[in-house]
Amino acid sequence: MKTTPHELEAALRHDAAAQRGEPSPGFAARLQRAVHTAAAQPAPAAPAPRFRFFLVGGSLATALLLAAVVLTRLPSRSDLGISDSDTAALVAGARALPGQVWSTIEPETSAVLGPQPLQTEANAIAADARSAVSFLALNFLPNPPPARDSRNG
Repeated sequence: MKTTPHELEAALRHDAAAQRGEPSPGFAARLQRAVHTAAAQPAPAAPAPRFRFFLVGGSLATALLLAAVVLTRLPSRSDLGISDSDTAALVAGARALPGQVWSTIEPETSAVLGPQPLQTEANAIAADARSAVSFLALNFLPNPPPARDSRNG
């Protein structure tokens, strides 16, 4: 014999109603007294977060120790045999490199690509977006107030 969920729920509600008894005399008064007593007691203080303190302190100490070790172990430029003029020349060469690379690549790529279809497509998309925004502004934004003539004040 199969029971539907509705039949099961109805049977459970019927059994619960049959077993429900009246509360003992003075139940409401005892409940109210317990609520007032609990409300009058101060909330227990939260314990000090020692774990967080030790975690943060330990992390800070580890970071300082690591920084000290790295700074004391790094060789100086003089130990590596690099002079200030070598460093300046290296920096100047690194700054000039992108311009030199582009100047050698750009003529060859423009000859190979010709009209640059990717740039043409990007320009067309930008023009379409501008016209769509203009259309939306024209049709859905309120008209701006007419410009005042400076002669009429």
